[in-house]
Amino acid sequence: MARSVRSHAATGSYLRIIHRNGCKVRKIAFCLLVLSSIAYAPVARAVTITMGGDVDDAMAKVSTLYASDSNGKPVVLSHTGNLAPDGGTFTEFGVPSVGTDGTILFAAETSIFGAASWHIFSANARRPAVARVESMTIPDAESASCSPLVKNDVYPVGDGTGAIAFIAPTQGGGDAIFLVSHGRFECVAHTGDFTNHNRRVVNLGFGSLQMGAAQELIFEGTVVDERDALISANGGNGAQSRKPTRRSILSVSPGRDLTEIATERDDGPGKRPYGPIFGLPAAVNSDGRTLVAFINYSQADGGAVFLSRDDQVTQVLSRGTDTNLGRVKYVSVGRPALSQDGTVALSGTVDDKRAVIRVASEGAPQAVLLEGHKAPGGSRFAVFGDPALTASGSMFFGALDNKDRDWFYVLDDASKVRPLAPVCESAKPVACATPSSVMSGTLYVNQSGDFAFLGGAVKIPHHAQ
Repeated sequence: MARSVRSHAATGSYLRIIHRNGCKVRKIAFCLLVLSSIAYAPVARAVTITMGGDVDDAMAKVSTLYASDSNGKPVVLSHTGNLAPDGGTFTEFGVPSVGTDGTILFAAETSIFGAASWHIFSANARRPAVARVESMTIPDAESASCSPLVKNDVYPVGDGTGAIAFIAPTQGGGDAIFLVSHGRFECVAHTGDFTNHNRRVVNLGFGSLQMGAAQELIFEGTVVDERDALISANGGNGAQSRKPTRRSILSVSPGRDLTEIATERDDGPGKRPYGPIFGLPAAVNSDGRTLVAFINYSQADGGAVFLSRDDQVTQVLSRGTDTNLGRVKYVSVGRPALSQDGTVALSGTVDDKRAVIRVASEGAPQAVLLEGHKAPGGSRFAVFGDPALTASGSMFFGALDNKDRDWFYVLDDASKVRPLAPVCESAKPVACATPSSVMSGTLYVNQSGDFAFLGGAVKIPHHAQ
């Protein structure tokens, strides 16, 4: 029997469930469908995801891992059924990330003689096809409290210099943020640790981790204020009756305490308190310092985008902001795009039309793409996914056109949009095609424009092979 997930005003609830539990369902593809549909759907407009059987349709949509080669064109890194470096076969891929040097990191499930297990892999699309994917070796931990249980997608991220980090449960119970750097293996944070505001961390947001400068790790999580917990336990009412848990954007790095960047009910810019829903944070290394962008929903502002720089948080855009093409009516709850100069981009709606909005570090908000704009090939853009920015100013984004074709595009300047090149299996033009489907929510682009994403298989005509 088909099952449906409906995403509308409860978008934040879906994100909280996924971030809190880390896609711990039978198949990761279910979560990817939810996240991609959230990226494509303004809160005010419902989207239905229908999946039959054992989510076979969903699995087919994420059966292949793609990445950019040295020419910036997508190539197949691997697909389900392929031989994995550990001797098994790939049965499922997690969401990829791309380091500053172009190295792709991802977790995947492999099967050996029917026994399935998850592992972390690295890949380089510039290598020959037979040598593109390698297994990542995780050093032995000194204790069970710092020994990871990789049972699902752990969303690994790296900095391009050999350091990788991920969030996973531990052998000793609870969750931790693991950092592997040049043979050194450590847990830089655990559930149960306290922040700089003396709040206890009770959840580490699976899928939210980003790495900035000097191995600074940015993530979304949940903290408990013991004073709130005490008031709640004593039956406080009225203004004092409030839940003890708070959502938060946090930072941690080796040798430094957990630091709260923004926390639910704490005052943000303009003394306005943050609301209970945070989107996934974005972080980049900008000349040795970490820039962080995130989206928060509050009663005061609706959706708003914030930028943290040098321990100072500023609001760069909110619902009601005027752009060159109208007023912002909705801000996507996904991960905003962020470049090294502080430029931010996001999807949303402008005057009830779906849009992609860019805010330069020293400029006014600009709606650079709007629903109904002409797409390459003569169709019209209908829906936009969350964008990604590069240091040069190029913007990558997924989009669905009015002919229901789903693909990625690049906006090189304010007036020129080009589609990402098709996937080719030979030099023959007829041996090229786009994947049967792509997952917009899995697109990851680094500051140099190297990218990776998950999608369906490429179907090259037999006569072209």
